[in-house]
Amino acid sequence: MKYYNEQTEQQLGFERLRKYLSDRATTEEGKKLCQQLRPYTKPTGLDKELARVFECKKLLESDEAFALDIRDSMQTIFEHANIKNNCLILSDLFRLAKWLKMVRDVINYFHLRKEKYPTLSSGIERLEWQSDLLSGLLNIMDERGNIKDNASPTLKILRRQKISLSSDLRRQLNGILRHAVQ
Repeated sequence: MKYYNEQTEQQLGFERLRKYLSDRATTEEGKKLCQQLRPYTKPTGLDKELARVFECKKLLESDEAFALDIRDSMQTIFEHANIKNNCLILSDLFRLAKWLKMVRDVINYFHLRKEKYPTLSSGIERLEWQSDLLSGLLNIMDERGNIKDNASPTLKILRRQKISLSSDLRRQLNGILRHAVQ
């Protein structure tokens, strides 16, 4: 827009639009992004953005939905993971695995619908996807977020020993109880 200024934004009702969108955002990051929205001031790129909006509208109105399970921020997990020699706690690993599954599913969703949503698909194609990380997490975690027995040979041995010791202890306690009853 050649004559864009604050009054133009006010006349367009852009503040109402920002509030409407941020009220419906489910994460703090989403709310912040909505509050940062500004009208385009240059015509370059406007056609592509309008095509993206049209495709989003079409997707919301007519296509089957895909699950967006993660609604809370992943930022703290990324920050903790980025610290050298730091370990994530099990619940964070599980959230990371769920988030990576969701990202994989969204990428696959748009990959299968390239012709239907070319603009959205082109945006997804630019993502760098590391399937090795998700595969590694799925190999060591079960569907409830617990570490599998076969996550490492040492863990497998330790869990077998724990089961054996628990069984021995149970037998001894049962023997003591039987002896006490007699």
